[in-house]
Amino acid sequence: MIGTRKNTLSPQIQSTLGAVFSALLQLFAISHLAAFAETGITSVLLFGIAETVIAVLFLLRMPALDNRDVADGFDSEDVVGSAAASAADVHGSYSRY
Repeated sequence: MIGTRKNTLSPQIQSTLGAVFSALLQLFAISHLAAFAETGITSVLLFGIAETVIAVLFLLRMPALDNRDVADGFDSEDVVGSAAASAADVHGSYSRY
């Protein structure tokens, strides 16, 4: 298995950075919406809406966990192994002829 790099930022710092990036995107969105109000160009409105959605997603994202398997309460390797075995039991072997 390939090792992953441990996240060194605390959840509080991640949330703060998310809020800062969200505020920056909102500034861009406001400028695009103001440009739409002046010019009426639809593509500028779409950029403003897209930046608003991305800013909301930055605010709603969950900080990364160290080990999601432990947080969920199960081992992913056991689930994958049992699902593969049950699929083979249900469907049988594949034969074209």
